[in-house]
Amino acid sequence: KMEILPGGVITFVLPPLLGNSSSFVVQYLEPSEKVLLPWNASWESGTRHLTLTVGSYVPIDSPVQVVTPTSANIFIPVAGLIGNDPSMQVYTTSPSGPVPPTRLSATQGVSSVRTS
Repeated sequence: KMEILPGGVITFVLPPLLGNSSSFVVQYLEPSEKVLLPWNASWESGTRHLTLTVGSYVPIDSPVQVVTPTSANIFIPVAGLIGNDPSMQVYTTSPSGPVPPTRLSATQGVSSVRTS
């Protein structure tokens, strides 16, 4: 448990996801004010890392919820995702202190993706 300071970096390791490398802005849902704040982000297709540069203070024990735009071109594979995939991890290089790669505690499965 730690606070995350502006300028810190949160990286999600998401091996099952697909898409071309890109840079974009995500919207961070600030929990106490219930407002969306912009954070810079990037997707690296070679490593399948989603990297967020923290743009606002995140207090200890606060949930971090971000909305990634469809323009980021990050996709779920057609075959879907398994729930609680052990390959999905998160780590941070926050000025408050680093957190080594840690398995995400829970991820939702998707059985398949259908196009219309």
